[in-house]
Amino acid sequence: MIRHLLLRNFKCFDELSLTLGDLTLITGANGAGKSTIIQSLLLLRQTNDDKVVDLHQQVKLNGDLIELNDADSMRYALSDSTDVCIELTDEQRKKLAVTMKNAVTTEKVVQCTIEGDLDEALRSWSLFGKDFVYLYADRTAPSALYARGIESGTDSRLGDKHGSRAAFRFYESMRMNEEVAVKELCLLKHNPTVFANVSAWIGEIMGNPVSISATPVSPDQISLSFSRELPGYVMELSPLNVAFGNSYIFPIVLAVLTAPAGSLLLIENPEAHLHPAAQFRMGRFLAEASRNGIQIVVETHSDHLLNGIRVAAKETNLTDGCSVEIHYIYQDADNPELHYDERIVLEADGSLDHWPAGFFDEWELALRAING
Repeated sequence: MIRHLLLRNFKCFDELSLTLGDLTLITGANGAGKSTIIQSLLLLRQTNDDKVVDLHQQVKLNGDLIELNDADSMRYALSDSTDVCIELTDEQRKKLAVTMKNAVTTEKVVQCTIEGDLDEALRSWSLFGKDFVYLYADRTAPSALYARGIESGTDSRLGDKHGSRAAFRFYESMRMNEEVAVKELCLLKHNPTVFANVSAWIGEIMGNPVSISATPVSPDQISLSFSRELPGYVMELSPLNVAFGNSYIFPIVLAVLTAPAGSLLLIENPEAHLHPAAQFRMGRFLAEASRNGIQIVVETHSDHLLNGIRVAAKETNLTDGCSVEIHYIYQDADNPELHYDERIVLEADGSLDHWPAGFFDEWELALRAING
């Protein structure tokens, strides 16, 4: 697993040193630099997946995972240096540093130098492995039919960053009677299949029991249906006629349940389109996945999701053997061009070691205004 990320002169950061846990929450206001952290990882993954560019020598700035425009746009604007560096450290303290040289041009591909054993990292690090999944904040919307679409070299087992082929991956799991990769994540202990447990977890998170099935309509089209048992009959509904949140968490749940231990998932805004109670339960779900060996990095705006993780810490001994990192990214009030990280420690009882100003404090501020 990747345990540390160091950025120099990358986008809004002069320098950022960030510890990554089994579960990492990246929080902060809009524009603070949260997405920049995830983009640094995607930049390396995107370049390696490209069939033309060689990460040993070059970095590709624009592709299906991210678009950073050009080299000069990527470089920290106030820096005196023309180089940009992304450095990763794994759990064995092995480092990989990719330094993009002379990043002051409008080039879309930048020359780079490598420190560390890149070949070993490409073979064994989860960032470059076949089980890596990145899910963008804008995921695939409900649809009557899901089309396979054009495949890309950066696609994961769920398709593109929107989860475009999640329905196909789900159908494949049904056809093969596939079992959940990490058995501890089976919500249905008597039935370890992906098919049954995706349904069970979505029902658990959304607060309504549901059963999901996939049917091939053609070689390139799949339909999904959501069914609920009612007294005397079973009601089947299209994704268009159930809660939007069902479709938005479907690729997240599927990604987790098909992920073997040691794999890496990057998820943006898993709370999107969810009621606060569902956001809370999503936090508990991600905590349980991380507790059982799946490394997850989450960008979030949800205090409810955070609270789900905090309750999991208290009730399941989450922090005993599972590292949880919470990072609050913020801008300097007097110098907005300066961006920083503040690390917040999750204690075993679910409490936080401190609560900085601006960190999920709007509820308290609103109550003060109402009562003041």
